[in-house]
Amino acid sequence: MLSAIASTLGFLRSGLIAGVARGATWAVGAAINLPRAIKAAVNGYRGRTVVLKMWAFDDRMLSDIGVTRGDLGAALASDLSTDPTTRLRIMAVERRAGIKAQARERVEANRLAEIEAAARIAVGEAIEPTTACASPAAR
Repeated sequence: MLSAIASTLGFLRSGLIAGVARGATWAVGAAINLPRAIKAAVNGYRGRTVVLKMWAFDDRMLSDIGVTRGDLGAALASDLSTDPTTRLRIMAVERRAGIKAQARERVEANRLAEIEAAARIAVGEAIEPTTACASPAAR
């Protein structure tokens, strides 16, 4: 009987110690993460004030930066703990990459059209001007 009570007390004591240890771990985690959360909230607030000031810019100024008014709205639609200027930066980089990719595709299409035209000339076929390689005056 005494051994059963002793084992029950031992089990309760180990559970209590484990619970205290879990509570201490949670407290340490909260103490570490709280300053990070506060810093993220402050940075998010600062970024939002910057984006709100950008609404006063005209469209030309925004295009010089590489963003649109729609980008401003999308950046402000993110949650309050994130910095919207980071989202704006990502949108501007994606837009530049898309413009460069389209330019590369146009250059490649013109190059292929010129190669095809040269091959037809070599064979002796009649060539009709295409929109890909024709001069702007011929369009």
